[in-house]
Amino acid sequence: MLAAPDAYWIAVAYLGLPASQGGIRSDPVPPAQLPAANADFTGRERELTDLRERCKAGGPRLIVVSGAPGVGKSALIVRLAGELRSSFPDGQLYADLRGADRQPLTAGFVLGLFLGSLGVDAIPDDLEARVGAYRTMLANRRMLVVLDNATSEAQVRALVPAAEGCLVLVTSRSPLPALDGAEPYCLGALDPDESFALLGAVAGPGRMDSDPDGCYAIVRHCGGLPLAVRIAAGRLRARSDWTPTHLAQRLADTRRRLDVLHIGDLDVRACFDLSYRDLDAESGCLFRRLSVIPGPTFSTELAAALVGLPTVEAEELLDRLVLDQLVTSAGAPGYYTMHDLLWLFATDCFKEAGDDAQHHTTVVLDWYARWLVRANTDRLKRISRDDWWAAPDQPLPAEEVASVVAWLDAEAINLNAVLRCSDRLGLDRYTATCAVPVSRFAHRRGLGVEWAEAIDIGLTAARRSDDSVAQIRLLFERGELFASSGQWEQAVMHWGEAVELTDDATPPDMVGTLHTRLAHTYIYLGLREDSEREIAAARDAFAKIDPALASLSYAVFRSGALGSAGQTEDAVTLLERDVIPNCDRLSFHSQVEVRSRLANSYSALGRHVEALQQLRICLNLCRDHGLRAIEPVILLLLGEEYEHLGIQGRAVKLWEEGLVMAHQEVYPATAGVLAMRLGRSRFASGDLAGARELFAKAVDGFGTAVHAHQRAIAWHSVASAQWRLGKWDDAEAAWTWAFAALQEYADRTEGDRYRRSIEQARAALKRASEFVQNPPQVGPHLDL
Repeated sequence: MLAAPDAYWIAVAYLGLPASQGGIRSDPVPPAQLPAANADFTGRERELTDLRERCKAGGPRLIVVSGAPGVGKSALIVRLAGELRSSFPDGQLYADLRGADRQPLTAGFVLGLFLGSLGVDAIPDDLEARVGAYRTMLANRRMLVVLDNATSEAQVRALVPAAEGCLVLVTSRSPLPALDGAEPYCLGALDPDESFALLGAVAGPGRMDSDPDGCYAIVRHCGGLPLAVRIAAGRLRARSDWTPTHLAQRLADTRRRLDVLHIGDLDVRACFDLSYRDLDAESGCLFRRLSVIPGPTFSTELAAALVGLPTVEAEELLDRLVLDQLVTSAGAPGYYTMHDLLWLFATDCFKEAGDDAQHHTTVVLDWYARWLVRANTDRLKRISRDDWWAAPDQPLPAEEVASVVAWLDAEAINLNAVLRCSDRLGLDRYTATCAVPVSRFAHRRGLGVEWAEAIDIGLTAARRSDDSVAQIRLLFERGELFASSGQWEQAVMHWGEAVELTDDATPPDMVGTLHTRLAHTYIYLGLREDSEREIAAARDAFAKIDPALASLSYAVFRSGALGSAGQTEDAVTLLERDVIPNCDRLSFHSQVEVRSRLANSYSALGRHVEALQQLRICLNLCRDHGLRAIEPVILLLLGEEYEHLGIQGRAVKLWEEGLVMAHQEVYPATAGVLAMRLGRSRFASGDLAGARELFAKAVDGFGTAVHAHQRAIAWHSVASAQWRLGKWDDAEAAWTWAFAALQEYADRTEGDRYRRSIEQARAALKRASEFVQNPPQVGPHLDL
C-alpha cells in the first residue's frame, strides 16, 4: 500500500508535470459532492435495509440500481449515500451522467471533473491518462462514488476505481449486464401504503386526513410510481381548492391521465419519452403495438404475432424493452407485463404513429381464439377444418392436451379481459364462443369471480347473436355456479332454461349432460319421479351417440339413487361392476365424482383402505388435469379416511393443504368444513386460540342460508373455544349468533333439532367448567 505522499508523486509523474508547476494541490479538501436528499423521502425501508447489507465491508464494490423511468432510483441512492457518508472519510464523488439526455456526459468529461475535485489542477487531454490518474488518486482512499443516470457500460467502466476501499453506486434504467463485477439491484414500484405516505409527505397530512378515500384513489391511479405520486401531491399542494377526490376523478380519465401528471419540470410522459425515443424502429413498433393487448400480461408468442416476426426475433425485441425497463418480466419465462402508466404512454405513441388499431386488435383476438377453441370441449379436441369456428372433432394427443392446459394456466389472468375487449367491440359471436371455454376453465380452477363474469358476458352476447348452442352451454355453467353454493332452485331453473333451448340440431351429448345433471339434483332434493324422468331423457340422448354410453350414464345415476336410499352395498356393487371398468369414457370431472362416490360408500361400510385407494386416484386426476376446484374436496375426504385409520397427523396435513387451496367464493362450504376439521384438531391439542381462529373461518365459509345449520355449528365451536379461554361474554355472543343462524334454516324440524343439540352442548360445557379445575381438552363438538 502506498502512502498519500507516494500517491502524490506518482500522480505528478503520470501526468507528466513537474511538482513545481502545482499539478496537484498540496492540501486538497476532500470532496463532498452528494446532493441533498429529498426532505420528504418516504418508505423504501426494505430496499434500504437490503442495500445497506450489500454495502458492508467485504461486499460488492460496485452496485447498479436499475428500474423503470420515474421509479425513484436517484432519490433512493442519494438517501443511501448520505447514510453511508461517514464510512468513507476520504470523500464522496457524485456525477449526474445525464443518460436520459440526447447528449449524455462522456466518461472523459466526468473524469476531468473528478480529478479537479481531487486536487489535480492540470488535467491531461488523453482519456487513458485521466483514467490512470483517477485510479492512482483513489488507490489508498476510502471513497464513495455515485454515478447517477448512467446510460451504458462504457460510460461507467472508466469511472470505477480499482481500490478495494471504494464503493461505487450506479443508477441506470438498464441493469448494465456487461459491466464487470457489478451487482444488479432492480427497484420496483412503491406499495400502496408507501405511496399513500409519500403523497401525504409532499401534499401535507391535512389533505390526507380530510379525504383518505380520494387519496387512495390517487395512489391507485399512480400505480406506485414515485414520480407520478410526487406530481399528484404537488398539484394538490398548489391547488388548495382541490380535494383529493377531485384530482382522483381527473386521473380516472385514462385518456388524460398523463396530461394531469405534469407540473413544472416534472412530467411523467416526458420521462417515458426519454427511453422510447432511443429505441430502434422494430423495438419501438412492438412497444406501441403492445398497447392493444387487453390483459395485464402477454407472451412472447403474442408479441411475435403483433409484429409479424418469428418468436425468436420477437424475443430479441422484448429483451431490449426489458433492459430499457419499458416492459418487465411477469414472473414466468416467456411472459411480460407493463406498468399501467407506460401502457397509457404506449397507447399515445400508437395513435401518434397512425397504426391501425382495428387490425392489430383483430390479430390479438384471433390469436386467443385459436387457442381457446382447442379447449372448447371437456376432452380438448383438435381443429380439423380451416373454419376455426367449426366444432373440432379429433382428440388431441396427450402432449397437446398438456400444452393447452399449460397455456390456460399461464393466460388465466388475461382471459376475462379478452372477453371484455371483444364485448366492448360488439363482436358477439366471438364473445359467446370464447366465453364457453373461459367459464369452464374458471370453474375448474375455482376462480369464482372470473367464472361468474365470463358467464354473464358470454350469455349476454349469445342472446344478442341468437347463438343457441353457446346459450345452452353458458346456462349450464350458470346452473353449476348456483349449485356450487347450494342454491339448487336457481340451478334447476337455469338448467331447465337450457333444456328448453335444445332441439334436434343440438348435440346429443349436450342434451344428455343437461338431463343427467337435473336427474342427480332431483335425487338430492328427494324428487324421485322428476329424477327418473330426467335420467330417461338423458339415456335417449346418449343412445344417439353410443348405446354403451347411455347405459353407463344410467348406471352412474342408479348408483347415486341407491346411495341416497341407504342401499350402500347395492350402490357399491353397481359401481364396481358397471361403472368403474368403463370410467375412462367419462370426463375427468365425472371420473372424480364417480370414484369419490365409491370411496364414500366404502367408508360407510368401514372399508377405509379401499376408500383411500379410490381417493388417491381422484387426487391424481385432479392434479394431472387441473381440476383445482375439486381438489380441496378430495383432500378433505382423504383426511377423513386417514382419521378413521387413526393417522391423525397425516389427516391434518391434508386438511391444511386443502384449506390453502380452497376458494371460498366458489365452494365456500368446502372451506368451512376444512376449517372445522382443523379447528377441532387444534382444540383437541389444547391450542384454543388457533381453534377459535379456524372456527371463525368456518363461519365465513358457511355464509349462505343454505348452510345455516353448519354456520350455527361453527358459531357454537367458536363459543366453546371462547368459553374455555375464559372469554365468557364473547362466548355468549357467539352462541347468540349460532341460534340466529338457525332462524335462516329452511327445514324447521331440523333447525329445532340442531338448536336442542347446541343448547345441550353449551349446558354440558358450562357444568364442566364449574367443577373441573382442568377440564378435558376435547370439547362437546357437534357433527356437520
